[in-house]
Amino acid sequence: MVTKSSRVSRKKPTTVQANQANTSKAIDLSQIQIKKEGLYIPDGALSDFIQMQPANVFAHIKDAKNNRYIICNAHVLKFFDLKEGDDLIGRTIFDIDRLIMKDHWGNYADKASNMEQTAKNMRKVVIERNDMVVDASDKVYIMDTFKVPLIGRDNQVVALMTLNIDHTRGSDLFSLLNLYKSKFVNKAVGLKNFVKYLGISDLIYNDLTEKEIICLLHMRVSSSYKYIAEQLNISLKTVESHISHIISKTKSGRLAELKRRFRQRI
Repeated sequence: MVTKSSRVSRKKPTTVQANQANTSKAIDLSQIQIKKEGLYIPDGALSDFIQMQPANVFAHIKDAKNNRYIICNAHVLKFFDLKEGDDLIGRTIFDIDRLIMKDHWGNYADKASNMEQTAKNMRKVVIERNDMVVDASDKVYIMDTFKVPLIGRDNQVVALMTLNIDHTRGSDLFSLLNLYKSKFVNKAVGLKNFVKYLGISDLIYNDLTEKEIICLLHMRVSSSYKYIAEQLNISLKTVESHISHIISKTKSGRLAELKRRFRQRI
């Protein structure tokens, strides 16, 4: 079994391409054409297409025969908490599920595999809107997922390309808070991971309660205690108590620093 210590390398990720030592059969990407489903990829440029995707696009290609990864971008490696392409290339999603992801994303490996099989059988792009998935660091993503069959010159599906387009950043934070609460068996773990997503976990030394987090979210709009009390239908005294507890949990004892970081990250 590959342990985390053996998986992670200190080397900076570089271009990830198919490695014949790790795949049962290397695929010549220049021989693959793309079915026209609203996507344009220059012939012979699939490798460049995968690598040039922006930070919110997780892109990879798998061999259609054995479902092994043959190429991915650095964003996919980060999603799985991997540093080297060789830790992923040549493996299947079920290998990754067993070694890394099972405790994070639940049965998502089955869902992704079924989507790929459908794309292969139907020979058309399969799309899942607002797909919700958790990465190896327990960050929740809301993505649009595209499974694209790649057709070889023999007119057979030889590979499957996946594009996961992350649009979490534009999501309503209150809805995202509820999503974090529902994605983890332990509510406290979900709240803690949400605070981590907000980028303020290093500024506090005790976990924030759900009410305290909600107060903080409302403070993005207004710092008025009256405004927060009206939004939550609670008394001014209760708001003062929540804010006081938030301040007592900050390392600096200053709410301004917490608010500044929070507004910068979201």
